[in-house]
Amino acid sequence: SSGINAEYGGKKNFILFNHYLYHFNTITTKTRVMVDINKLTSEEIFSESSVQDLVSVFFNLQEQRVEIYRKWEDAFKSFLLSKDLQIYQRTCTTITSLFSTISIDVRGVEGALSKKGKGDLSQIIVSIQQKERDKLQATTERQVLKTSWIIDKGGNDVAKPDAIGDNSIDLDIKEGQKEFEENVRAIEKKLSKVEAEIYEKMEELRLESEE
Repeated sequence: SSGINAEYGGKKNFILFNHYLYHFNTITTKTRVMVDINKLTSEEIFSESSVQDLVSVFFNLQEQRVEIYRKWEDAFKSFLLSKDLQIYQRTCTTITSLFSTISIDVRGVEGALSKKGKGDLSQIIVSIQQKERDKLQATTERQVLKTSWIIDKGGNDVAKPDAIGDNSIDLDIKEGQKEFEENVRAIEKKLSKVEAEIYEKMEELRLESEE
């Protein structure tokens, strides 16, 4: 572990802990060094890391979250086209596992910062974690709502031959679609708000950690 915090060009390198690849990447502007951590636990790694290292780890984990959301959204769009529920359920299981792993590592970072006397930074991370839970819940609600409308309501009603030209059914569909669109807009407004709050807290963490 003595080489982990090596000096390069007068600047201390920062560490990005990638739980899925099981290694440290010590990043510099000129080189990348792979460090085997098979014999180290996350707690040991975090306890030996500097405050700036831990903050860098957290920002890396947040970047992974963004990438997971992107892949999840791509999978959902494919599901709406294919209607293959089994494939999508397997994707959701994988996504849930990845989010869970990230949350464990984030709690490790938060705990390590607290032990180093950086309660102000750890509390910002706790706040971000709560907002991430709100984002996850809103994202799930939006997908459930869209699935329910497109597959159960929109798809079934429109697909019925005897529904064509039936004014009462047409009206029901239009009213249902209006309610659906309003609900989607409400959820997306909630998502935009929580994403903005996460960004503000991330900036707060960045500024506080540089002081």
